[in-house]
Amino acid sequence: RRIKSYFDRLLIPEPGQRYSDIPELQAALIKIPRLSGQEALSAVEELDLTSRMRSFLTWFGDKRETTSTKALHRKHVHEAAASLDVVAVDDAETPFIWPRPQNGPVAFKNASHVLRLKLYWDALVGAELIRLSPTRAYLAGRAERFLAGNPDDVVSAVRAVARHMYRSVAEETSDRDTTLELGYLTRYFLLEAS
Repeated sequence: RRIKSYFDRLLIPEPGQRYSDIPELQAALIKIPRLSGQEALSAVEELDLTSRMRSFLTWFGDKRETTSTKALHRKHVHEAAASLDVVAVDDAETPFIWPRPQNGPVAFKNASHVLRLKLYWDALVGAELIRLSPTRAYLAGRAERFLAGNPDDVVSAVRAVARHMYRSVAEETSDRDTTLELGYLTRYFLLEAS
């Protein structure tokens, strides 16, 4: 329904001579066949996102300590970042260098300073693969099914995490805005295509 409301805002010309001089292009429907379950799984398994999710959740285990702000505890950041292919070092253990080098270990004071770790943590929590309590984080049943490798659960979990990652960087506009909001449409078509 929301997509239809965005399309209603577009001024798409009616098919006719002023639309195109080529009759075949006046009203063309493009059909993209839906991926089979095996095709979707094969495509999802090739993503870095999937391998990093699997690596992080395997490292995570059943539970980990969190801070009062529901972030991963500082003592776990180095290993958690490594599971996501990031070299991170505790800021207290590194000499003060300013400006920080662009290509080197990520110095951190807490988990939110390692941007990839923060992105994955927020997405995994948002997609309900990790459950939070006041002092700990637990592996959710959805994550266990993802790690078990059930094709439907793998595709579903990766889609959910990707959706949460996209939402964290996409800027939505107000429904009252009269301009087309491309971020929503882009997300819609990318997720449908996946």
